Amino acid sequence: MARRGLKQVWLADVLGVGQSAVSKRLRGQLPFTAPELLLVASALDISLGELLGGIVNEKNPHPMGEGSSFLVAGEGFEPSTSGL
Repeated sequence: MARRGLKQVWLADVLGVGQSAVSKRLRGQLPFTAPELLLVASALDISLGELLGGIVNEKNPHPMGEGSSFLVAGEGFEPSTSGL
């Protein structure tokens, strides 16, 4: 927000909550809800992926594996084929 010159009051208006609630969310004392994140992304005119990009990439930097185009379930996860 600071890079864009935005204040907590602006975010409070976007979310329809008080400035203290925004402060708690930004400090990690209260979680953002999925609908709130969508509102913020929309107000900033960016995708949800762009909004969460750093977090998502930090927790799972290679979601499909290095160069993988598909995943295979591990042993024991095969669907039942009884009756065939």
